[in-house]
Amino acid sequence: MNYLYQYEFEDAKTAVTTFFDVYVTEQNFQEILRIVEAPYSLIFVPGYTDRTTLFRARPTTLYLFMFLERPNGMVTPVYYWAHGIESLLIDRRGVWHNEDRVARDIVMSYVQEEMTSRVNSGIPLYYGVGVGDPPDYISILGIEPDRIIPFEFSGEQYFLWYFTSPVPFGEILSENIDITTHFALAEVIELLNIRVAR
Repeated sequence: MNYLYQYEFEDAKTAVTTFFDVYVTEQNFQEILRIVEAPYSLIFVPGYTDRTTLFRARPTTLYLFMFLERPNGMVTPVYYWAHGIESLLIDRRGVWHNEDRVARDIVMSYVQEEMTSRVNSGIPLYYGVGVGDPPDYISILGIEPDRIIPFEFSGEQYFLWYFTSPVPFGEILSENIDITTHFALAEVIELLNIRVAR
């Protein structure tokens, strides 16, 4: 977000809409979740990516925007990242099984621990997204998410799940799997006892 980082905006909606207009395509602003701990706020917004995967043009993506609130009431975007919903930007499989998707999302949340802990009293957020209606049950190490939020985007159903409470996922991952090398999602599923029931 180098282009936007140097600017102040009157609100997050204006900043995100500007980002979409400049970097992606014109889209409506749709906030799914906002987590705030002054002076930061983290906003989850669905959108498209202009990159086409092997199986789908412009796949739906979850964008996470970190904002810094200025003393004058304006906000500055300080960081953003894209989190694939239907696929990862580099994914070529096109199909994700429920447990695979949760394992993938835990690893991606782990990568963003330093950033997400800024809005949660130093506790990293773990989160993930899925396609369709929410499952009956998601658990990681026998722990269920704090909340599951269904949402609609571009006529399709999705859901977001997240943990704000302290969970040991990152610590266990760092002790057992080097995510900078090749690893299998099956290893993460087994290590964290990931279960999804529909």
